[in-house]
Amino acid sequence: MENKEYKNWVCVGDINRADTQFNRGGGTVCLNSPNLWKNYRDSVNEIEPCPRRRSKTFDFLSSPLSENQNSK
Repeated sequence: MENKEYKNWVCVGDINRADTQFNRGGGTVCLNSPNLWKNYRDSVNEIEPCPRRRSKTFDFLSSPLSENQNSK
């Protein structure tokens, strides 16, 4: 994210990907902490996108995560 307003936020959450949990959302907590953000960012060696689902419902989520990796 280019906007400084969003810098240093760390969000940890879960997304329910099980078919039986399709209609239920996940949970997420976010913290604004420069030290925690730096530690998380420095620990990332590789980003692997989620496998593409057959349903067209998720087409808007299919863009590769690696595009954001270069914005350190």
